[in-house]
Amino acid sequence: MGISFPKPRRSRSVAAIGAVFLLAWQQLAAQPNWPPQQYTSENGLPQNSVLSLAMDDNGYLWFTTEGGLVRFDGMAFHLPVLNSGSHEGLARMRQVIPTADGALLVDNAAGHLYEIRDMKVQRSWRPDKEHPVIPRIV
Repeated sequence: MGISFPKPRRSRSVAAIGAVFLLAWQQLAAQPNWPPQQYTSENGLPQNSVLSLAMDDNGYLWFTTEGGLVRFDGMAFHLPVLNSGSHEGLARMRQVIPTADGALLVDNAAGHLYEIRDMKVQRSWRPDKEHPVIPRIV
């Protein structure tokens, strides 16, 4: 008498792999066939070079450009306004970063840091005598 080993159950593992493949294929095939779209300043971007982008909790895309910050709703671009009612200070935006609590942080070339929360933009921080170093968001 020798030692007997159980026979591998290849049929079950092959069936499981096949089922996963079919489900994945079904999901890929269900994706809409959207054509690529290129947006420029003619479509509403403040400037043609997009430096950074992020999506907020409402599903809007926010872009930073050398020409400023802009929100895209899927159809059109919208320039945000500071709580003071002006666009001043929103030029030359660098990076937009989503936070864990649903806000977006945006910095500009002057080192000002802005917070976007509930579709409102407000300045959170700016360099001063006590904090002369311009923060870099990495």
